[in-house]
Amino acid sequence: MPDAARRLLRAGLLLTAEAEAVVVAGATATARHRGAVGLTRRR
Repeated sequence: MPDAARRLLRAGLLLTAEAEAVVVAGATATARHRGAVGLTRRR
């Protein structure tokens, strides 16, 4: 039983880490897009 719980915890941590990476990548992409739009608007 402890092994199964550990496996579940590891899987959950990996999933959360991947989700965080995706969220961070999306946030940086949107920030870059907004910055590019702001630069084009200024010009």
